[in-house]
Amino acid sequence: MTEPNVIIFSMTKNKERNKHFYWLLKLQSLTYRFYSLANRKDLKNNHLSAALNHTVAAVRDSYAATTLKKLGFITGKNLILTLNYKDAWQMLRLGRVDYTFANEQVLADTLTSLNIPAKLFIQSVDYVQHGDIYIALSATTSDKVLKKLIRSLQSMQYDGTLRRLSSTARLPH
Repeated sequence: MTEPNVIIFSMTKNKERNKHFYWLLKLQSLTYRFYSLANRKDLKNNHLSAALNHTVAAVRDSYAATTLKKLGFITGKNLILTLNYKDAWQMLRLGRVDYTFANEQVLADTLTSLNIPAKLFIQSVDYVQHGDIYIALSATTSDKVLKKLIRSLQSMQYDGTLRRLSSTARLPH
């Protein structure tokens, strides 16, 4: 990201993104898991090595897609990239892929928006990945804008606004 003055709400922090963003505010920690259809008994309690022999859907350029590629999934072979979370979960629901890899917030929000009961899906691979979600600002943003945003967030922290908005939001030290 080379464009200045871009703020993103919300983004999972990882090593590849560190040089492109200033991490303004940690919103929460999430756990990413593999999910499959509950009726797919053949996929239940699989190990990661077995999951590599199946297909998984993830959103293009997402933290989940990056993580899956690092784990050995290959785009077009056993990794299907979608444009959004709804498409990934619909592909799973329709049996077009064996898994999706997501955090509990994406699971809840996407299934609610699609009106799909969560009981149709189970955590099915013995692998989890933890990630922290932040409000991020492009690293090319001027110091003046950055300092102004930090002062605003500090003010919100001191007057209790951040705590009222989210019990897990934390400014970086």
